[in-house]
Amino acid sequence: MVRRLLNILALLAVMAGAQAASADSIDELLAGNLDPVSFDYGTLRDRPDAEAFLAMAETRVQRAILSRQGVADNVAWNAARLTRCMTEPELAMLKGVASAQKAGTSAAWRAARAEADVLAAKRRELRARLFAGEVSPHPELRGVQRRLKLARDAGDPALAELFRRSADDNFARALIMRGSRPFWAPDASLAALDLDDAAAMRALCLADEANQAWLKTTIAKRGWFRISRDGEEADAAAWLIAQHADYDPAFQQEILGVLEDHLANEDTDASGYAYLYDRVAVNTGRLQRYATQGYCAAPGEWLPDPLEDPGGVEARRTAMGVIPSLAEYRVLMSSYCP
Repeated sequence: MVRRLLNILALLAVMAGAQAASADSIDELLAGNLDPVSFDYGTLRDRPDAEAFLAMAETRVQRAILSRQGVADNVAWNAARLTRCMTEPELAMLKGVASAQKAGTSAAWRAARAEADVLAAKRRELRARLFAGEVSPHPELRGVQRRLKLARDAGDPALAELFRRSADDNFARALIMRGSRPFWAPDASLAALDLDDAAAMRALCLADEANQAWLKTTIAKRGWFRISRDGEEADAAAWLIAQHADYDPAFQQEILGVLEDHLANEDTDASGYAYLYDRVAVNTGRLQRYATQGYCAAPGEWLPDPLEDPGGVEARRTAMGVIPSLAEYRVLMSSYCP
């Protein structure tokens, strides 16, 4: 009986030690005393209350990131608008904790980390083949192939660079945006996908910043990529870069004014203007007009951000050529909410 009691006490001590160590790890990660990129998040699965603890840890990491970006405490993570790219350590913490939630054991998490390295290599290989001119078997990447062909065929170096940059943008987002399973890695574990996203999202954000800087410099020299001079594809490609320049709302506002000037003579796409109008409105704390911007409120549920005159939204969307209807658009966008 005494030996059994001692064994129970020893087990409780080990469990308490693991619990304290895990709690201290989150504190140390947030304080920068541990390296979030190399940290073994599988150790967080060793706690007896791992599920509850990981949920709490994810909330703590999210709130810390939002606080660093100056986002108010009452703003939910899914509805927050970040003001800069997340750093590599921030993304490593965010996705490390999220992946630990999806991995059932510490060993499963470590296997997922190795799997994520394979996914990163697969992503690089897929991109290299596409940009070398190979035809992709994935229908989801046809837009990338079309833009790359436009880049190859362009006689104007500025157009060629524009199409190449928009192809890169399209490729990166196509591999990150997904519902339940990604088309390019259908057998990957959810934990590995989270870990792969950390590096991919960081690279995408930095690419957005570089594209925005390039577009700003280029249009200062040659003006907007107008339909009458450069074609519809060029107008759409330049719009895509501006639409994703979320960390420079002043630049987006400037481009919105440029597009408005070109609307009267149909030298830019009206639906692109509508999307950018909403993007600028949401990014500057105003009501959107066309219900193109929103957030994942829950798994499988996308909701539009606050909207002016909701009753007239369908008429406004139709007038600007924004398709499909809001109801159909909500179904489409909800499919990207895992």
